[in-house]
Amino acid sequence: MRRSYRSIAAIFLFGLAVLIFGSFQPYSFSSDLAKGTSYYNFHFSIGIGAGLILLSLIYFYHLQANKRYFDRATKARILRAEKSNYQEMKFSVTPKSIKYSNFEEVHEVKWSSFSFYRIYKGFIVLYQQENMPSSYLIEIGRLNRTEQTELTTFLKETLWQRP
Repeated sequence: MRRSYRSIAAIFLFGLAVLIFGSFQPYSFSSDLAKGTSYYNFHFSIGIGAGLILLSLIYFYHLQANKRYFDRATKARILRAEKSNYQEMKFSVTPKSIKYSNFEEVHEVKWSSFSFYRIYKGFIVLYQQENMPSSYLIEIGRLNRTEQTELTTFLKETLWQRP
């Protein structure tokens, strides 16, 4: 996500630089006709600069919209999990991976695929790499005290916490 913001800022600044550069040019192009040389006042660099600025604003808007959608979907998933009686799950945390299984599937995910975590309404939300729209939920209430402290200290040492 941070990389995306940097890319958008670079596009915006490049567009601004092209726009400023273009404003100092006396003309953009000329054509030699039989009657003489004609100069046109439309500045291509101003058009390109304004286009890049507009493009960066559109990218930024869509990035924020996707982030809001992902956060809303995560909150809805948490609320749905709170309301329903979901199947009993086996869950284990090792220094190399997190493993969980239920009656139809078994998943093992390495810690290197997670970028950060967040504690929200009694759940630990483990977010995968920045550009992947998926996360894993761990209900804190289902863990006993020692498991809770071990998991939170492990997460603090391994991942960074998103506010």
